[in-house]
Amino acid sequence: MKNLLLAFTAALVWSACSYQVQVLTVNADFAQQDTLLRYSNDTFEIVYNTYGKNGQLSFIVFNKSNVPLYIDWKRSAFIRGMQKQDYWDGDIIINTQTTADYNISWLSAYSQRKYYTQGVMTQQEQITFIPPRTAVTMSKFNISPPIHAKGTNEKVVSKSYKKRGTTKVHEVAFTKENSPVSFRNFLTLSLKHDFSEEFYVDHQFWVSQSVIMAKKQYEGMPVLVEDADATYVDYAYPYRKPNSYFTYFSN
Repeated sequence: MKNLLLAFTAALVWSACSYQVQVLTVNADFAQQDTLLRYSNDTFEIVYNTYGKNGQLSFIVFNKSNVPLYIDWKRSAFIRGMQKQDYWDGDIIINTQTTADYNISWLSAYSQRKYYTQGVMTQQEQITFIPPRTAVTMSKFNISPPIHAKGTNEKVVSKSYKKRGTTKVHEVAFTKENSPVSFRNFLTLSLKHDFSEEFYVDHQFWVSQSVIMAKKQYEGMPVLVEDADATYVDYAYPYRKPNSYFTYFSN
């Protein structure tokens, strides 16, 4: 109990440090479902998550069809601005992951579903095989460090770290045309193992909003978390969304 109290106190002290957080919201050129970056057609569905420090484009590809779906990672890329970065590198093993249970917070659309997959990818195999009604995930590239947001507007909001009071944040909105950060996800897919018939995904994303705030405003109220292995102090993180990411910088 004493150690728990010390951890709780340390968390409070750290949150009071003179740090600011920039929360960046990401928009896409396809329909969104609330804060979920989700694209779907008759054959497959892709759900994106950008949350994390400096952002990391994570996505899951779900095969909705009754036949296998294939992804050619050598002919797929993450594109930041005009710079292409390949998902597949012949010298390393790409970290794809499959899972049998989609009870994951950022995949709320799948929270009540369970799927089973054997789709894998090794150093020698640039092609991922996704059986019917299964999925594969990919997470490799960061989006951007802090950006300089000109013309921010000061806004008074309720304090997230106290039950009463207000604080100030600075926010600015961007359009697709003037956004300081844009990136794309390009995938080559096929329902044929030899890719004799192939199709492409070219999803475009951009930062649509920047909100700068005190670190404690970003973290919100401290909360006590208990799981099977440990009890620890965390925060509510009220600004956390699957279509956002954050960066830290000191005053």
